[in-house]
Amino acid sequence: MHFESAESAAYTVLEKTRHGGERVDGILALGDRPAVAAAYVARGLGMTYNHPAAVEACRSKLRMREVFRDAGLLVPWFRAVALQPAPEPALLGISYPCVLKPLSLSASTGVIRANNREEFVAAAARVRRVLQSAEILASREANLDQMIVEGYIPGREVAVEGLLTDGEFRVLAIFDKADPLQGPFLRRRFTLRLRD
Repeated sequence: MHFESAESAAYTVLEKTRHGGERVDGILALGDRPAVAAAYVARGLGMTYNHPAAVEACRSKLRMREVFRDAGLLVPWFRAVALQPAPEPALLGISYPCVLKPLSLSASTGVIRANNREEFVAAAARVRRVLQSAEILASREANLDQMIVEGYIPGREVAVEGLLTDGEFRVLAIFDKADPLQGPFLRRRFTLRLRD
């Protein structure tokens, strides 16, 4: 199944479920795109689910920042930047240090810190090359022609995995990123601490 259209993928699953006669007790999605389709399927089956718009917002670093900002949470400055023509940071009002990121890739792919104009220009060219690679183009991700640029926040970075049920958050795991983004590249080495 292809997941470029979450609604189409969900429709296919719902049709097979309705005609298959089997009871569905839960849905497990592996990956970002299938997670959006799974939200639509769960809604269609009347199961507890995350709203598809919320799941979709989690797929885009830009949309996630906008949602956080609009909710009154503290976020670094950020802006979407087109990769063609090559961006000129002075014209964009960019301050340093900053971080350049593809909008939707995961595992820190293409995340680069820039401390000055020269590093920014080189980082933008590298992000463009990553997004134009055959592997990424084959994924058919949206918005491969732009990136997000945001203010750099010093300190340790962690990722928290958890479940939110009826307003109660339960932490499942905390990922410590072992190497801070001192630059320019974020290494993909993690330490995992599981919770009961």
